[in-house]
Amino acid sequence: MVQVHTSAENDAPTKHRMLLHRKHHEFCVHSQIWNIIMGRGRVELKRIENKINRQVTFAKRRNGLFKKAYELSVLCDAEVALIIFSNRGKLYEFCSSSRYVTPFL
Repeated sequence: MVQVHTSAENDAPTKHRMLLHRKHHEFCVHSQIWNIIMGRGRVELKRIENKINRQVTFAKRRNGLFKKAYELSVLCDAEVALIIFSNRGKLYEFCSSSRYVTPFL
């Protein structure tokens, strides 16, 4: 019986890369399973002191709320209204149906 060795089998760096790739893949799979079981985890709720970070977070979360409100209205055929005021008093609003929009200010 004759064994044929390829260059990859004899190359130590290649074996090391293959092993690292395998371990990274196993780590990713374990991380995904852990995230499914545990969820994202809790965010500590406290005021963001950095003004720029606070404004960026506000904009991202505001857009996320608008998206969720829209999805709720479409998926559940619900009438949804959302009103948000920034810390500077700027008004942001969403309404799923124009027939219910009335001037309130």
